[in-house]
Amino acid sequence: MTTHLRYAIGTAAASAAFTVFALVLAVDGRPWLGACALGSAILLACDTRRETVLHRRRLAEHHLALRRSRGETVPALDPCCLLARASKGQAHDHRCTLPEHAALSGEDL
Repeated sequence: MTTHLRYAIGTAAASAAFTVFALVLAVDGRPWLGACALGSAILLACDTRRETVLHRRRLAEHHLALRRSRGETVPALDPCCLLARASKGQAHDHRCTLPEHAALSGEDL
C-alpha cells in the first residue's frame, strides 16, 4: 500500500462524511451550511481522484522497474515522468522511466 492509496482512502472517507453532513444540514433547514459542506466534499473527492492516479502511477513505475531488473526490454511509461508532462518534455525528474534517465536515477540515489 502506497502513501497515495492511504491518502485516497482517508479523503474518500472524509468526502463521504461531509456529504452525509451536507444532507443532514440541508434537511435540518440550513442550506447554506449544507452547501459549504457539499463543496468541501467535492474538493475532497477531487483529491481522492488525484491520489488514486498517483497510486496507480507508482504501481506502474514499480512493475516497470521490476521487469527491467529481470532483463526485459520494456518501453517507458506514457508520460515518462510527471515533470516531463508539466514541462512538455523539456525536463525529467528522478522517477523518469526512459531508459537513459533510469540509469542516471540509480546513480543519484
